[in-house]
Amino acid sequence: MDIYDQHEQSERVRSWLKDNATAIIGGVVIGLGLIFGYQQWQQYKLRQMHMAAEIYERIRAEDATAEAVSAAAAELRDKYPRSGFAVLASLAEASRQAAAGDLEAARGHLAWAVSHADEPAMRVLASLRLARLDLAAGRAEEALKTLDGIRTGGYVAERAELRGDILAALGRRDEARAAYLEAQVAGPVNPAALEMKLGEFPAEEGDAA
Repeated sequence: MDIYDQHEQSERVRSWLKDNATAIIGGVVIGLGLIFGYQQWQQYKLRQMHMAAEIYERIRAEDATAEAVSAAAAELRDKYPRSGFAVLASLAEASRQAAAGDLEAARGHLAWAVSHADEPAMRVLASLRLARLDLAAGRAEEALKTLDGIRTGGYVAERAELRGDILAALGRRDEARAAYLEAQVAGPVNPAALEMKLGEFPAEEGDAA
């Protein structure tokens, strides 16, 4: 009986394989195709990253002119908008333009960086710079709106201190002090500067802080 059962099972397996051979072969072909396609896609992304990196190196060059930076940044935004290098290029271009006094152009590139940054930390950094620029341009409400739009972590102390600066500009003294205290707890980049800001907003009588 055992021999018969084994023979019957073998026949069933052969029959099943015969009936399903096409589907099995097709599945193997599709699986291999997916693996090959994924490898090709990964190689394509790697090539794209390398080409974007080469363009970005033009911006980092010590002798890079403003025109060269602008041209390289425009090429990155056009060809590799999600590479990460395009965001870095826009930040660099915005810094040069802000230093030259062209705040509107700088703002445009910072806004682009915020909307195209895939990395959360990069998005926060771009948002902080945009908010600072708006504050410097006298657009405190717009700066606060940008700051409130940050939904990810990172740069806790910087965000809190900048919020204090914005609230101070808006005349919201109590809220500004609370924000500065939050920055103090988080560990500010420049403790001495933060202490000076807190000194301008002394605790009211009865304030436990």
